[in-house]
Amino acid sequence: MAQYNVFQLWRRWRRRHNLRLAQKHLRNALHADEDILSEKQLRQMEDLIVEAENLGPEDGEKVDRFVREVPERVEACLARKRSRFWRDLADVAAVAGMVAFGIRGLFLQPFQIPTGSMQPTLFGIHYVARGVYPDLGRGLNLVLFGLEPAAATVKEPGRWDPASCYEVSHWLLFTDTVFRIGNVSYRLPGAVGKVREYCSLSDDYDYYAGEVLCRGWLSSGDHLFVDRYSHHLFGFRRGDVVVFNTEGLYFNGRPLKEKGSYYIKRLIGLPGDTLQIRDEMVYVRPEGGKEFRPITAFNPAFDKLYSQRG
Repeated sequence: MAQYNVFQLWRRWRRRHNLRLAQKHLRNALHADEDILSEKQLRQMEDLIVEAENLGPEDGEKVDRFVREVPERVEACLARKRSRFWRDLADVAAVAGMVAFGIRGLFLQPFQIPTGSMQPTLFGIHYVARGVYPDLGRGLNLVLFGLEPAAATVKEPGRWDPASCYEVSHWLLFTDTVFRIGNVSYRLPGAVGKVREYCSLSDDYDYYAGEVLCRGWLSSGDHLFVDRYSHHLFGFRRGDVVVFNTEGLYFNGRPLKEKGSYYIKRLIGLPGDTLQIRDEMVYVRPEGGKEFRPITAFNPAFDKLYSQRG
């Protein structure tokens, strides 16, 4: 019976461990590229795996040499090229993209609130006059407060031309609007409707040189993730903030989609409810109920809204 000292036992265990790692590396490499390898490459990889399986810790230096050489032999067998790096990177990006879109489509979807209709609970994209926030410079104001400078003064007299408006993007994240008054073009942050709103642009007004169109900041408003899943389990509750698709919805004969594909609102009515508005207060009579009660009686969140504070 063979006798081993402690050092020999450690070396034997180390060889067995390294050999198992080499076998695992070979199987993973074959599995990852099996669908794109030629028949010759498949045979070479299979031969390497058989060679590894036929080795044992008792083979001593032969195992050590095989473990040292196996990465280079795999590289030579697969004939890897520099372009392979980009293919592998594209594979990772594709998987990451599918996971991200899956999460977005099933569980969480990001939204930016376009208007101030949900204030004071949630802030949409809105114009802020100078003095409300400290002026820390364009970079810090953007990072800390989500503010972009919005300042313009009329350079030459003339009228605003609605047909001259178009939107451009910068940094692939932000939208600016370019428009013309007289013969001079101006560029300000925000979509066309938002710029027209905070500059009070009108095509039947004669602007004079030196007139201030705006002197402040455009706030990017609140960004939020919408939970798309839990309502399937727990349903909706009166007072929930919800986002809904406007496709197929009309107001005064015009599709709501013209103003945006999604609306964000606070839910006040549930199926079967009857709603009334009296003295600027919403009253609700639930299905089967006999009397109307103010909306504040159903959810304390409405107390804060009607207080007009906070």
